[in-house]
Amino acid sequence: MRPHLLFAALAAGLAVVPARTVTADDRPTLHELREFMARGAFTELDRELARRPLSLAEIEKDGLDGRPRPVVDILETMARFEKLQARVAEPLEVRGDMSVRLTPNTTGEEAYTTCFLAFTYNGLAVSGQGEELVLVRPETRPELPRPGRKWDPSRILATRLLRLGYLAPDPILRHYHQEIGTGDGHAIIVPKANVLIAIDTEPALAKLAALVDDETMAAMGAAPADSPAAAEGPRPPSAGAIASRACVHFYLQAFARKHDMAMSGTVDPQNAPKSYPEMNVWLSARGSETLGWEYRRIMEQSARSREAEAAGWVDPRPDRVITPAAQRRMEIRFGLAASPDSERPRARTSKKAARRKR
Repeated sequence: MRPHLLFAALAAGLAVVPARTVTADDRPTLHELREFMARGAFTELDRELARRPLSLAEIEKDGLDGRPRPVVDILETMARFEKLQARVAEPLEVRGDMSVRLTPNTTGEEAYTTCFLAFTYNGLAVSGQGEELVLVRPETRPELPRPGRKWDPSRILATRLLRLGYLAPDPILRHYHQEIGTGDGHAIIVPKANVLIAIDTEPALAKLAALVDDETMAAMGAAPADSPAAAEGPRPPSAGAIASRACVHFYLQAFARKHDMAMSGTVDPQNAPKSYPEMNVWLSARGSETLGWEYRRIMEQSARSREAEAAGWVDPRPDRVITPAAQRRMEIRFGLAASPDSERPRARTSKKAARRKR
C-alpha cells in the first residue's frame, strides 16, 4: 500500500500533510495525491490557464525545463495562475536557484502543483496576502505547519514531473524508494492521471527518469540495449502498452529521449523543420523519419502481439503495466497536445437526425 498525501485548506493557504509514512530515515518518502490543485494559495487558479497544456516553448520561456532558475522566477509562474503579484518575504534568506522540469504539454494545474510541491519539500511555503503571492519560511509564521525539512539555500532539491502512462506505478515507486531516492527525497503519485512528481537530488531524478523510459520501452517490447530489460530479449508488446494510439505516442516520447532526438518548441527551417503535432514539438528531418518508421513498426507489432497472446504467449512481467480495462477507468495523461483521431469521442447521431437523413 502506498502512503497518502492530503491537502489541508488553511486560512493562509494550503499545506501538504502526509497521513502516514513507511520509510526509514535514509530512504525517500512516498505520498499519494488525489488530484492536482485547482485552488491556489489564495485564490482559484485561472480556469483557462489551469486546463491549457503548456507548449515546450512556454515551458522553456518560464524556465521550467530543468534549468536552475531563481526561486522568485518559479514563484512568479505560480502567481500568474492566481493573477497575483509575486513577492519573497525574506529575499536575503530565501534566495538561490531551483530546478523544476516539466514535460511538454504539462497542463497549468500540473505545473502549479509541481511548483507548489517543489517549494514545500524544500522547506518553504506560499501564502496569499492582499494582491500578492508571498514565499515565506514556515518557521516565521506560527499559523503554518512546520515542514519536515528546513530551507537550505546551499542544498536546494530539484523537482521533476514524470508521466508513467501505461506503466503500473507500484514497481516504479518501489524501485525509487529502495534503490534510487535519497533520504531527503519525496515521490508524489497522482493515481487517476498516473503522474509522478519527484523532489530529490539531480542524480536521483535522472536515474528515476531513465528508469521510467526503460520500463516504457520494455513494456512495448523494445528495451534499450543498455538497459537491464534488454536481457529479456525481443518480445511482443504488453497488452497495456498497445491499449490505444495514445499509448503508442507516449512510447515514442521515451524512444526519442533514449535516442537523444532533439525536440524544439518552435519551428527551425534548418534544424527542426518537421512538426510532431501530437507532442506539439518540432523535430529534425532525420528524427521525424525515424519516429515515423518506429510508429509504423509498433503498429505492426500490435497485431503480432495479439496473435502471440492467442497462441498462448504470457507476458513475463504483467505487473509492469496497467491493463487496458484499468486504463479505461482512469484519466491517464500521456502528455499529448491532442488525442489521436481514433481516440477522440465520436459525435452521436440522434434517432431524430437519423430519420431526417433517410
